[in-house]
Amino acid sequence: MVAELQSCIEYKAREKGLEVVEVSPKDVLEVPKCGGKLAENGRRVLECKRCGFVGDRDVIATTNL
Repeated sequence: MVAELQSCIEYKAREKGLEVVEVSPKDVLEVPKCGGKLAENGRRVLECKRCGFVGDRDVIATTNL
């Protein structure tokens, strides 16, 4: 299912002349507020020990992209 979605995204991007760049999820787990790194803790909600920022890991990743 994931490979099929990725293939569709790449096809549509090529059709529009856009470049698709694959990004590791680990590269986007940076705190938007202070720039610190968040560590995976097995839960969807992550908290920064440095600044106290709290957020859903998918929302944080989307913000950082």
